[in-house]
Amino acid sequence: MISPRLSAATHVLRKAINPSYFILQDLTMIGFAPVAGLLTTLMHITDPAMTPQVFNHWYEDVHIQEAISLNVSNLVLRYTNYTLGQPKEDNASASYSTHYLGLWKLPNVYKWNDTEIRSRMPRESPLFPDGGKEKKPVTTWVNTLTSIWQPIQRFEGKSKQNDTAKFVIVAKIEPAKGAEDELELWYRTQVR
Repeated sequence: MISPRLSAATHVLRKAINPSYFILQDLTMIGFAPVAGLLTTLMHITDPAMTPQVFNHWYEDVHIQEAISLNVSNLVLRYTNYTLGQPKEDNASASYSTHYLGLWKLPNVYKWNDTEIRSRMPRESPLFPDGGKEKKPVTTWVNTLTSIWQPIQRFEGKSKQNDTAKFVIVAKIEPAKGAEDELELWYRTQVR
């Protein structure tokens, strides 16, 4: 949920820049504190010319390292799809065809869209099938779906373990029209 102050600022910026095109910029420069968040990236290799070995090497040893050195993220967790190749359910989602999931802890969600910082995180590489000569971005061979999430609530289990999760289960829950409050109450009081 965006705070009223931030919402008002984005409305003013949207109006000043262009009402039909708006990219979140680093609002800390106009007096707003950084907002922490989580970036999720679903990745699926679509072209066999991009091998998993090459993609993973670039993503882990180049892309993530650049983001950490630029303070875009201070923690990145990667997962491979356990359900890949499993029999699909009738209502199968993208999770059945996605190869990888990246979870990025963002100390400041606005840094992700800072054009100067993004320009220092190239999406092309000499490691890629074109050898970097054609300057093709990674999305030439890999479909990605990226979204940024802001925290709204924290649940903590009773376990004292500090291990990293071995599995991540993602559920998309959309309440029926008018049932938002009921779902919110149920989720905050019953789901543990």
